[in-house]
Parts: sequence; C-alpha cells; structure tokens
Amino acid sequence: MAGGWREGILHQKLTAAEVLSHCPTFKEEGLLGGFLYFDARVDDARLTLAVARTAAFHGATVINHAKAIEVTRNAQGKVDGVIVQAGQQEIRARAGRREAG
Repeated sequence: MAGGWREGILHQKLTAAEVLSHCPTFKEEGLLGGFLYFDARVDDARLTLAVARTAAFHGATVINHAKAIEVTRNAQGKVDGVIVQAGQQEIRARAGRREAG
C-alpha cells in the first residue's frame, strides 16, 4: 500500500477537525476525516502547467508571464477581473487564480 514505510514515516489518520486545520477551505459538511501521507512528491511547475491546461480546456482565459497591474471591481465592490500588462488586456472573470513561484 502506498504511504506505508517508504519514507520512514507512516501515514497518519486525521479527524475531521485535523483535516480542516490542514485544509481550511474544505467543506465541513459530510467530512469524516482523512489521511496525511508523507511519500508524495510533485513537480510544482508541471502541476501548475497541468492546472492551466485543464482550465483552458474548460474555457478559461490563461495568460503566462503577464504582470497584473490593476484589479477591477464591480459596483458592489466585488473583484470581477484584472488588467494585465500583456498588451494592456482586461480580463473579466467570476474567479481567478495567481500561480507564482
């Protein structure tokens, strides 16, 4: 079983409260608990690229190496987009992500 003794540390079983302390954006409703594994490794650059490609596949506007110069807000003050320096392009969105490293 993955997550065994491979790294010299056994996995840990977590209560729902412990899961939420590690992942505060998880929904509490229906959460019973989880596990914490220490044997996982990920190439952050490749993971970020995979997320960007998936987002583009689903219709998102994806811009690489662009400087965000202004966050835009709607009449209620809610963030609704960003202006990026890639040719002064304005992007409107329901949600946004910043992937930096």
